Amino acid sequence: MPVIRLVQAASPRNPVRNAGWTTYGNLAAVYVKTGEYDKAIERARRAIEIYPLYGDAYLSLSRTYAGKGMSGESRRAYEAARRIDPTLK
Repeated sequence: MPVIRLVQAASPRNPVRNAGWTTYGNLAAVYVKTGEYDKAIERARRAIEIYPLYGDAYLSLSRTYAGKGMSGESRRAYEAARRIDPTLK
């Protein structure tokens, strides 16, 4: 997965722990697309922890939960994303 390696390379000392909220959010989106749902959840939650108003991270979380068949959690994460940014879909 070269895209993940490129995103992680943005923070060379410790690619995940020292990354900013956008990097975590980008990693979450990549992991959703590659079906690595547990990693996607971890990264999206970290992005939200750093910046609670990051709607795209909630959207990634929603997609991840949907991919895992967790419809209630998916709906709640989607609703949180839409409260932050009503244009997100």
